[in-house]
Amino acid sequence: MDSPFHELREILELQRETVHLLHRILKHLHPVFTLHINQSGADMAAITAGQSGSFFLTATASDNSTVSLASPTLTADDTNVSIAPDTTDPAGLTFTVTVPASDTATTFNLSATAQATSNTSTTPQEVTATLAVTISPASVPVTFTLAINEK
Repeated sequence: MDSPFHELREILELQRETVHLLHRILKHLHPVFTLHINQSGADMAAITAGQSGSFFLTATASDNSTVSLASPTLTADDTNVSIAPDTTDPAGLTFTVTVPASDTATTFNLSATAQATSNTSTTPQEVTATLAVTISPASVPVTFTLAINEK
């Protein structure tokens, strides 16, 4: 007859084998990456017509690993909007988005793509994201006319 200690040892050995097997399986799984488009200094994505906004890309991984992005691109579905990389960002993840004063649209979509890797998965995965950006109307300067009349 087996002692309770012997049974406990068998249970622990089975658990150890299960954990080892799970580690082997997890080595072959890749994290899921999520790309984010963020606007510098803003809670809501918005640009006033005639001005620019700064947007940057970040990513997160389902396994909380450190994510690196490569080959980022940013496009807009409003052909009046211009996008240029921010040359002060050595990582190349920041862009200046300019809306001309003549743009009559009220919103546009920014779409981003990049190749994501992490310290747990060096196989690049293409990630995409889209952000709706509100266009505030350009402020119309108020002009005053001063008339001097004789009494």
